[in-house]
Amino acid sequence: MKVLLVYANPLASSLNGKIKSVVEESLVSSGHEIDVIDLYADRFDPVLTMEKQKAYFETTFRRGNLAADCANWLMYAEGLVFVFPAWSMGTPAILKGFLIGCLVLMFRSA
Repeated sequence: MKVLLVYANPLASSLNGKIKSVVEESLVSSGHEIDVIDLYADRFDPVLTMEKQKAYFETTFRRGNLAADCANWLMYAEGLVFVFPAWSMGTPAILKGFLIGCLVLMFRSA
């Protein structure tokens, strides 16, 4: 099975970092093919800038950023695993920006 692991925590030494490592090891040892997206290590930018907002309405769609790659990974994954802390009773902003950015790109390219 092709599994996409999305990790959203800036500290590799955190509890979430340990959980990510255990999940990775378990998936690989079970024979799964995995892709890992580490949003902080990849320096994913969740901010919707004025330029990005304007690009949503252009007639020519440009896919030159990390969110485009991530959208492709999401479309081809057979399983998804998210590892992130619950901050202020919700997901980190970087993960929200990632998911919204990927969903917009997935629907724009369909």
